[in-house]
Amino acid sequence: MKVLADMDVPYELTVSVALALILVDKIMYWITKVRTRRNGDNRQSPKSADWYLVMRQVRELHEWHDMVDADGVKVWYVKQSLPAAIEKMTEAIEALVISTQLSQAVMERIATRLEMQ
Repeated sequence: MKVLADMDVPYELTVSVALALILVDKIMYWITKVRTRRNGDNRQSPKSADWYLVMRQVRELHEWHDMVDADGVKVWYVKQSLPAAIEKMTEAIEALVISTQLSQAVMERIATRLEMQ
């Protein structure tokens, strides 16, 4: 038997919430069934499968939001245009460095020719 300190709290909490949802579903189903018998209404009540679908979708949504990249940044919150903008900025800086180096080489040649004269 597990001691409370040894339990995996998030897992235990998830199981508890799931059991509570199933219990609420069963109670609501029973209440709806009693009311429909009293009123003579033939409408269907929500089924347990609907609750399981909602729980699965919430779990998937949590997994999507919990994804992180190699740096530990949440992927969900990073705009896709940011990496493209950084790449373009890098290319522009590289082009500027090459242009500056070429200008420097030309200026040095001019300076050496002027010294020779």
